[in-house]
Amino acid sequence: IDTDGRPTWPKALTNAQRNGDTPMKKMIRTMPDIAELVLNKCTDLSNNPPERTTDHPHYEVTFNYKYISDKELSFDLANMEERKSISSVDIDQESSEATSRILDPAEMESYHIHPLALMIKYKRNELLNHPLITSLIYKKWLSYGKHFYYGNLLVYMVYLIFLTIYAVTQLPPYVKIGIDEDGNIAENQNSEDVYKYDKRRHCIKVEGTSDNSDDCYYRTKSDLVYISGIITIIVALVRIFIETLQLIYQKHKYVSLQNFIELCLFGLSIWFTSNVFFTNDVIAEVTWQVGVFCVIVAWMNYLMFLRKFPGIGIYIVMFVEVLQTFLKIMVVLILFSDCLRDRFQHGSGAVSRLPEPLVLYSPNLRHDDGGDRVR
Repeated sequence: IDTDGRPTWPKALTNAQRNGDTPMKKMIRTMPDIAELVLNKCTDLSNNPPERTTDHPHYEVTFNYKYISDKELSFDLANMEERKSISSVDIDQESSEATSRILDPAEMESYHIHPLALMIKYKRNELLNHPLITSLIYKKWLSYGKHFYYGNLLVYMVYLIFLTIYAVTQLPPYVKIGIDEDGNIAENQNSEDVYKYDKRRHCIKVEGTSDNSDDCYYRTKSDLVYISGIITIIVALVRIFIETLQLIYQKHKYVSLQNFIELCLFGLSIWFTSNVFFTNDVIAEVTWQVGVFCVIVAWMNYLMFLRKFPGIGIYIVMFVEVLQTFLKIMVVLILFSDCLRDRFQHGSGAVSRLPEPLVLYSPNLRHDDGGDRVR
C-alpha cells in the first residue's frame, strides 16, 4: 500500500521486461501459491448481495484478465515513459543492453510462451482449475477457438467421407470369377463353377472398346471412383499445405505423434487415390493395402478429433486414458508371466505345487502336448 492508501500490487504486476517476461510468468514458474493469490485478487464478487448464492441465476463474477493476457503487458517503447518510476534502469541504457546481451533460456522461453502454456508446462493444475483461468479459456474458445476447430473438423470429415467412398467403390486388385475344368473363365458366371480370387486375368472396361479377349474378365469403374478420388486428393493437398504452414510457424513445437500421423495419412491417401488418373489400369496390390491402412487410421484419427467435441469428447478422453492404463498393466503382466514361465519350465517341482486350474488355463505354462509333461 502506498502513502495514499492504494494497493501497489497492480502497478508492480505491469512491470513487463523487454524480453516479454512478466511478474505473473515468474510467479507461475517459481511461486504458484502467490500466483493463485493474484488470481483471487483479480476475481471480483462484490456485485452480489449477501443473500445471492452461487447457484442464483443472476450471480455475477467480474474477472480481470490484464495480468494473464500478454497482449496488454507486452513491451512497448511508446509506453516506456510511464514505466520510468517502476524501472530502475535508464531507457537508453536498457535498450542498448537488451540488443547486445544474449538472453538466457528462461528469458527466451518467457518471450515466446503464454502464461497459460506456462501453467501447462509446469503442471500448475491448481491454477488451471481457477475460475478466472477457466473463464478465460472459455472466452478464447467462443472468440476464435471453436471456429478453427469446427472448420478443421468439417474439412477432415469431407476428406474422411470421400476417402471411404473411394475405398468402397474402387475396384480391388482381384476378382472373384468362375473357372471351368480347363482353367479358363467360365462363360456362365452364375453356374456351379469353381470360384476363386484371380489377381491377373481381369481388366478395366473402357468406353468404346469390345470384350474380345478370352483371358480377361472386364470390369467397369464407377463414376464415384473418379469423383471421390479427385476430391480426396484436393482436400489432402489442402491439409498438407495447412500442416506445412503450422510447421513453419510453430517449428519444433509442431513435432508430435498426431501431427506426424496426419502428414503420413494425407500423403498415403494421395498415393492410394492416384489411380483415378490411370483409367485403364487396375490398382496395384500394394496400393490397395496402403488404402486399407489409410481408411483404418483415418477413422481412428477422427476419434482423436472428437476429443474436443462438446458432449461426447469427454467419453473419448476417458476411453483413451483407460486404454493407456490397460496397456501399461498388460506390459507388466506379460513380463511377470514370462518370468513365471521360465521359472516353472526349469523347475517342474514348483509347477506341481500349483493348483491344477492355474496350470491348465495358463497358456504360458502349458506345453504343446496339452500340459501333461508339465504336471
